[in-house]
Amino acid sequence: MSAPQTIDWFRLIWDLVQRGVNLRAIAARTEIAEATLRGYLAGSHPVYWRGDLLVKLWCATCERGQDELPMVELYLAPRVVERKAGPEVNDSIGELERAWR
Repeated sequence: MSAPQTIDWFRLIWDLVQRGVNLRAIAARTEIAEATLRGYLAGSHPVYWRGDLLVKLWCATCERGQDELPMVELYLAPRVVERKAGPEVNDSIGELERAWR
C-alpha cells in the first residue's frame, strides 16, 4: 500500500514564482493574502477553495494539467495524548462528582 499524497504547495507556488509570477501577483489574481501564501510556503495547507484557485492559476501559467500537479507523500504522525491525573474509570459516582466540582 502506497502512502497517501497531497499537493506540494511549496513547489506549486515556487513553480509560479519561477515563471515570473511573484507572491504579490499571485495574491492579486487569487485574492489570497500574501501572508497566507507565505504560510503555504512554510508548510501550511490551504482550505479547499483557496487551493482550487492556486491549482487553476498553476495550470494556466504552467500550461499543464491537474494530473501533473507537484505531489508529495503525506506524513501522518500519531497523536500522543497524555492523560492528566484525575479519577479512574472504575471510581464511584460520588468520587467523580467531587473531582469535577
